[in-house]
Amino acid sequence: MKLQGFALYFTPLFKETILGVTVQMMMKMRENLHLVLYALIIVFLLTIFFSWGAGGGDVLSDRNLAGKIGSQNVTLQQFDVTVRNQMEYIRQTQGREVPSEQRDAFRKSVWEQMVNEHVLQSEIDSRNLAFSGEEFLYATYNDPIPQLKQSEQFQENGTFSPTKFKSFLQQPNNEQLAYQLKGYYESTFAQNTMQQYVENTNVVTDADVLETYKSENLKANVKFYGYRKSKLKAAKYNVTDADVQAYYDAHKKDYKVDAKRKIEYLKLNIVPTKEDTMLTLQQIEQVKENIKDGANFKEEVRYVSDNQDNVDKKDEELDWISKGNRSVAFDEAVFSAKVGEMIGPIWDFDKYVLVDVIETRKNPDTKEAEVKVREIVKRVIAGPTTSENFEYLGEDALTAAKNGTMKEFAEKNNVEYNETAYITDNGFIPGVGQNAYLSNFIFKKPVGEVSRQVRLNKGETIFIVRIVDAQDAGYQPVDQVKASIERLVVDQKKMDQGRQYLSQLKDKLRSATFKEVLKTDTTGAAETDTTGITSFYGKLVKKLGTSPELSYLVETLPLNTISEPVETSAGIFVIEVLSRTDFDQADYEAKKIELRKRLENQRFGLYRQWLSDVRKEYDIEELRLYQ
Repeated sequence: MKLQGFALYFTPLFKETILGVTVQMMMKMRENLHLVLYALIIVFLLTIFFSWGAGGGDVLSDRNLAGKIGSQNVTLQQFDVTVRNQMEYIRQTQGREVPSEQRDAFRKSVWEQMVNEHVLQSEIDSRNLAFSGEEFLYATYNDPIPQLKQSEQFQENGTFSPTKFKSFLQQPNNEQLAYQLKGYYESTFAQNTMQQYVENTNVVTDADVLETYKSENLKANVKFYGYRKSKLKAAKYNVTDADVQAYYDAHKKDYKVDAKRKIEYLKLNIVPTKEDTMLTLQQIEQVKENIKDGANFKEEVRYVSDNQDNVDKKDEELDWISKGNRSVAFDEAVFSAKVGEMIGPIWDFDKYVLVDVIETRKNPDTKEAEVKVREIVKRVIAGPTTSENFEYLGEDALTAAKNGTMKEFAEKNNVEYNETAYITDNGFIPGVGQNAYLSNFIFKKPVGEVSRQVRLNKGETIFIVRIVDAQDAGYQPVDQVKASIERLVVDQKKMDQGRQYLSQLKDKLRSATFKEVLKTDTTGAAETDTTGITSFYGKLVKKLGTSPELSYLVETLPLNTISEPVETSAGIFVIEVLSRTDFDQADYEAKKIELRKRLENQRFGLYRQWLSDVRKEYDIEELRLYQ
């Protein structure tokens, strides 16, 4: 299931919506909770179909677009359906309309959600994050949505009771609801995993702690004399084409651009049909009949089961299973069975299982029921007819790609089509992830070339790629960057002029006070002042700007000594350190543990910053968000 559709409509059911959903409202609905959830799930699934299912493939022109998110075109129809369903959700859960004066802000917020979820899904896909049935069940029973956790219906002695919640989900009329909830946990699990990924890649080191201590504790009072760039008039400095060319040649590596390619691709997924599901059921029913006729259950596990993990284990070596680790149907059937009884077939998420109950007990610590079982597992996979049809579809898709009609083919056959922005050869292909063959193909073959069928996901997904355009590696033309170079050259000329002035004043600055020297200035651009007590390590120095050389100079220059000129982001200056707090090793040792804790706590805000930064890598265009 794609995250952007389900999360956008399902997440607000359990989290704060754009305009807020109160816990009290949830408590009022608790008596009919399963009915409310069913109704909303139906609305949301319909929304997915109409809003995101088309994949942006029916766009005729930008007039029909609400906006573009990377390679995803969002039509006005898709966007309006999304907004209407969000409004309907507010109406159903809060009994009120979105005020007319807030409609534009509401539409903008919906758009921001869509952007975030598209970007997040792309990043998640590229890292192959997965969500297992076991993780779903653990989240369902042990860490549910806050609103459910706070509902009186699921509390015992003022705290959330997993047992009550399990009982609620295991009621016959709520079993399907438990499956539908998987969509919510699938999306939040992926987001939480991505958040952990971002935070865990930012480990706090000893160097981080030391740098933070110095930036907060090293202070100085600095006197300076010099020339601020803003006071040196740009009009005085003529920049010639020769100046621009010389700067460009000296800094050419700064203008290097990698080879880029634009591609379009088809993505075909094989999906088992109802007939495939029935065939799997018939197969496992036949296995059951064989066992009834005398076949050995353990041997059948060896020869026909799709899961061989426990095939060679003795009974006493099997793991104990407690309730909540498998599907609701599995728990209901197995935990009510007797030792030696064969149960099933049981539908267990994406497979059928036959179960032989080996042993039961009460856990000595938790007193919860536990079982040991052997299982024959038959996963539902695409059958011969489905696979054959999939092969034909793949061949037709390849033909369409070679004929240049990929988009039309996708629309006709309801398969996914996308065209990427220009991409570089960094090993990652948007929408595909990492694939050595495709990366090599995209950056080695000419425009118009079509790839072979690329099988991923154990052969159940086919990608076909066509190269749309190419930009070779090289350098930005000098004319393209001329304006920015001219500004840089002017800045450098200002620095050179300031350095010349300071060189002429070198002896005066050492024999007279800075203020006395300033009185003799004829440029109108000189200034002198003191910073006052200010932090200087690794950051902006008050009134002087930033510069690694400046920070080092303030830290190491002997007190009351005139420095050589130093360039900063603000200008060029000579300085004199009047006072300074030096590094205190004992104080650092006393504070470093607390500093480390603080830095580690700050990591929890990295995910939001990461999402903000990674959004900048996607081409996002708002066209017609507002009515």
